[in-house]
Amino acid sequence: MPRNIRKLSDKERILIHVLRQLSNNGWAKSGWGEEHYQNSGWVDPHVAPWREVKVGDLVICQTSGVHEATLAYVVEIYSKHEMLIRGVGESGTIRMSNESFYPVVGFEKDINLFEGQQRWFYDRMITAWRRYGTDGREYSYRFGGLRFTGSNAIVTVRLWMGINPSFDVKIRDWEKLNGKQIMDALRAAGFGTRYEKQEVADDTAV
Repeated sequence: MPRNIRKLSDKERILIHVLRQLSNNGWAKSGWGEEHYQNSGWVDPHVAPWREVKVGDLVICQTSGVHEATLAYVVEIYSKHEMLIRGVGESGTIRMSNESFYPVVGFEKDINLFEGQQRWFYDRMITAWRRYGTDGREYSYRFGGLRFTGSNAIVTVRLWMGINPSFDVKIRDWEKLNGKQIMDALRAAGFGTRYEKQEVADDTAV
């Protein structure tokens, strides 16, 4: 990547990512395709104009043209065509009326949609993971996902190879932690040691 490429804002990055994914997978599903999507658990991103909009949904505003909230999250719903929304990467909200809101689905667990402090935590955690989590035992422990529930960050840890299941690590006060503290929290929950202890116990039992 050229060195003069500037870092994207949350808004630019998310817009580009969503549009790229939509262009790869088609803009919309209709008829059997959308119904089959809902029943099958597929996760390919697409626009679903026929779906009922819910609070928290990512939507495209189809009527009002291109503006700071063309791609937005739904904050409140007043009617099918009037909602309070927050444009991606924006801090303020806008009440839009006489509008058609099309849900964008398939991005529910996509870390590329994190904003602000959540994106900051993810970047810091991955940097720390690569810097501090590289000794022989820890090499096989891989990042498996991240989500936020209330005041907690939930990090999923998986093994690179093997039959052991992944496990979740709950990290409180995640906004205040530096990279080393994040790794300390992961290690305290079994990062690098959980399955090694299990294997030793199994060998002893035999």
